[in-house]
Formats: sequence, C-alpha cells, structure tokens
Amino acid sequence: MSKENLYAFDTNAAPQAKNKAWKILIVDDDPDIHSVTKMALSFVEFENRPLELISAFTSIEARQLIAFHPDIAVILLDMVIENESAGLDLVKFIREELRNNAVRIILRTGQKALLPESKTVTEYDINDYKNKAELTSQKLFTSVIIAIRGFRDFKAAYAIRNGLDVLTSAARKLGNGASIKEFFSDSLNWLGVLLFLERNSYYMPINGFAARQTDSGVIIQAVAGDFKKFIGSELSTVVGSTLFGTIKSAVSANTNVLDGSHMIVIIDPIKGDPAVLVIELTRALEDWEKSVITLYSSNISALYYSFLSRGL
Repeated sequence: MSKENLYAFDTNAAPQAKNKAWKILIVDDDPDIHSVTKMALSFVEFENRPLELISAFTSIEARQLIAFHPDIAVILLDMVIENESAGLDLVKFIREELRNNAVRIILRTGQKALLPESKTVTEYDINDYKNKAELTSQKLFTSVIIAIRGFRDFKAAYAIRNGLDVLTSAARKLGNGASIKEFFSDSLNWLGVLLFLERNSYYMPINGFAARQTDSGVIIQAVAGDFKKFIGSELSTVVGSTLFGTIKSAVSANTNVLDGSHMIVIIDPIKGDPAVLVIELTRALEDWEKSVITLYSSNISALYYSFLSRGL
C-alpha cells in the first residue's frame, strides 16, 4: 500500500468505542444495604469508566451472576447471608470451583464475626474485611477504588503474560505460512486473539480485514465477521471516508491507531509497501492491550518483510 496511493471520500463517521463499566457485585440479604451502597457509589468513576452495580440477595443468586459475569471486578460480600457459612462458602466457590482469582472480594459483616478477622483473612482468599457499622461512604469509596486497582493490575499482568505466549505462537505460525494470503488471514486472527485474552477465549468473533497495495489497487486480502463478503474488494469501495482517511494518515505516519471506533495496525516491512490490519472496536482498549499490540505490529512487520523477500 503506497503511502501516496490512499485517498479519502465523503461518508459519515462511525461511533467511538465505549469505555466499559467496572462491574461491582453487592451480595447481601438486606435490601437497605443495597440501597445505601448504590447511593454511595452511583456517581463514582475510575479511569473514565463508570461503575455498574449488580445486586444479589442470596448466595445462589450470587453464584449464578458471578458465573454469568466473569469480568466482575469487585464483590461486596455479606459474611452472613442465608446462614452463618454462606458468605465464606461463596468465597471458596469463586476461588476453587470457578478458579476466579482476579475478582477482588471485600467481606462485610454487620454482626460479631464468627471467625477472628486474622483467621478469616488467612484461611480464605479475600482481599479486604470490613465492619458495616464502620464503613462510611468515604471508606467504602476508598475500599472499592483500591479493589478495582488490584483487579486491573491482576488482569493486566495475566493478559500480558499470555499475550507474550500468543506472540510467540503467532510468530511461529506466520513464519511457516505458505502464501501471503494465509499470512494476512493468520495475522488478522491472531490480532483478534490478543483482543480477548482478558476473557480467556481465543474464539471471540471480530469484524475486520487486512489490506495491501497491489497492481489492481488497495485490495482486501483477508476478512473476518461482517467483512467476509468483501474479500478481494478494493478498499475504497468498502470503507467510509472517515475510516479511509484515518487509514491514510496512519500509513503516512507509520503509526498504529488504537483509539476510536477501529483499531488500525500497520505492517511496515521498511522495504516495500506497508499493509494494514483493521478491526472494529466495541470498547476502548486497555493500556496493556496497546503495548502488546504495538509489539505484535513490530513482529509481524519483520515477518511480512521476509514474505516479500521470498516473492510470495
């Protein structure tokens, strides 16, 4: 894709990807506790992301919600729900059966603790322990923000470690590809994998394409999702002017675009025309994702150069 060959035309802009909310689960059999907690946290934001406050009034309901929402960041958990052991049993279920070590669990009690605080913290994998009577709005706010930070850092460390594993696997796969079209298809698929490391899934659907300059124009080489019908099409007949102009600017500046409605990853072989991978975004990217994707871009650029050198 020659840096001079891209041009723009008029169409409407796509919507921006949204910052997803931090999910907070309140588990308590007292409706008043839910009301007070939601009142205290209803307008809280952290890193430009609001809180989504979810209620469960029984441990059974909580188990269902936690399984359905694996991205819950913090659980405000009553120690005594249906019975004296329900809260701690739920902790064991989360950590041992669901194997969810990322969610931060703040255990709250309104009664005299059935177990000494030190023993509870030592024997159960909780992250904080609070007495409801002492938990003012300010202290609740502080506890939740600290817990969200812990969740964020845990997820980032986990995803970066897995991201490096993905990069190694991708380099091995892409380096052994038989054709340039397979290279682009695999590059697009591996980029999709990187986007969903946080969900522990390699099979989440994506909408996107890979394109490069050919003698027939800027041609879409590989596709995913809604773009499947455009394989082999000229790029200017597929995308709108806003996206097309953004791609043009990204190619000219040799800079990835990792914010907005689309992620644009430049594959620049240094010698030869660059190519692009484009994926629609439904959410804003985390900082760790941007770092891993930038590293990915550098790796596949080197592999792309080797393909061009071999005349594929």
